[in-house]
Amino acid sequence: MQDALPVIAGRFQKNSREVIRAELRTFKGVQLADFRVMALANGCEIATKSGFSIGIEQLPGLGELVTRALTEVRARGLFKGRRT
Repeated sequence: MQDALPVIAGRFQKNSREVIRAELRTFKGVQLADFRVMALANGCEIATKSGFSIGIEQLPGLGELVTRALTEVRARGLFKGRRT
């Protein structure tokens, strides 16, 4: 897998000026999943200081955490008309 890195795994629009980008990459021999807020300027994405990186072996735990948060938001009816 290391030869195929870096690769952008996905992105979604945070607001009109920013996207959150997920990138798989290697740093000092460690395979990471990097989640970064990217500012949009003149059609380009510019990395900000906001974000975090975790080892790819920690991704299942992060996925479970996001799933639990989404379940809780839905159970409490917090979307209020937003697509879920």
